[in-house]
Amino acid sequence: MHCFCGKKKLVKKIADNGWNFSVPVTLLRSQQFQELVNIVPLNQLLTETDTPFLGPQPGPTNEPANISLSIQKMAEIKKITVEEMSDQVFLNYMRLFLWYRYLFIFSFQEKVLLLKIYSSKMIYLLKILRRELRK
Repeated sequence: MHCFCGKKKLVKKIADNGWNFSVPVTLLRSQQFQELVNIVPLNQLLTETDTPFLGPQPGPTNEPANISLSIQKMAEIKKITVEEMSDQVFLNYMRLFLWYRYLFIFSFQEKVLLLKIYSSKMIYLLKILRRELRK
């Protein structure tokens, strides 16, 4: 569910049906999205930017780099580390969009290792991109 801000009862019903929820950066200032993160299981949470809208504060243009703020807030709500939250969201994306049909051939430890390697490379590339965009 993209940027879903329905009632708690409906969130629970949708989550029980196994759907995923993408959470925008407005999570930082929206009690409704914070409640959604609290209700929805970890393996059904995703992040989104909705750039240039739905930023952490009203007014400034949102950007993909702000997803890290969502991850931090989600980790706080779920009472886990930022790294655990980041890994879980990344795994959710991989399962949903990319590796779902391929991961069955690897053991759990191999999956975690592959995802960490891929994740660290993506973080490295994002840092380079951010640095270049600031020039």
